[in-house]
Amino acid sequence: MSTRDYDFQGFDRIRVSGAFEFNITRADAFKVSITSDPFKVIEVSREGDTLRIGIAWYTYLWWFLTWWSHPSASITLPELRELRISGASHGETGDFDTTHDFSAELEGASGLSLGNISAGNVDFRVKGASNLEFKKVKGAKGSVNILGASRIKGEFELSGDVRLDVLGASRVELSGSAYDAVIDIKGASQGKLERFTVHNAKLKVAGASSAVVKADGRLDIDAMGASNVSWVGNPTMGDVRSGGASTLHKA
Repeated sequence: MSTRDYDFQGFDRIRVSGAFEFNITRADAFKVSITSDPFKVIEVSREGDTLRIGIAWYTYLWWFLTWWSHPSASITLPELRELRISGASHGETGDFDTTHDFSAELEGASGLSLGNISAGNVDFRVKGASNLEFKKVKGAKGSVNILGASRIKGEFELSGDVRLDVLGASRVELSGSAYDAVIDIKGASQGKLERFTVHNAKLKVAGASSAVVKADGRLDIDAMGASNVSWVGNPTMGDVRSGGASTLHKA
């Protein structure tokens, strides 16, 4: 294995694919280092404000048959606004603080561990048996979409509203707080939100899913298809509907 440095500047978005391992940290100067053997299959480029790191698509079969260790990337940059991780890549970031919106998208059995993030609006999309964990994310509004046996866990501190969509045997586990919440949990999925305080919540749970929520304002519930819903605290119960052997109860 050998390491090469690349002179890329002026990016705040990163895309990683092809079973890379990576570490991303904040620094005043840009630096990109790749460790690999061989290098002929590695593709590294900057397109506008986006750094792209991956494996050449035409070498995937050869790579999976012959490579004994994953290539790795070490990246430093002043500001991070977007991460897109795919192809069984795994890595972590340090702490970042930005006034811009922040987004992270994972797919294809990938994994990401975020440090403390402070940003504007926050958007997380995780699918295809991927896993996202974070220490604390502070922001305005939040959007979380989880699909296909994926998982998100961490602490949110949002001054605005949040939307959570959890589908296809996926799981979300949050602590912290937001203002109002719209929550949709379907397809044998789980929402562990008893330590995530919101004011008003609209909750839909279906398809043998489960959810526990914490609201101190109004709580609307629509539970169908052998699902289980519980709540902590003393919210004002709004529109409540259940069917298909679903259960509702205070935790």
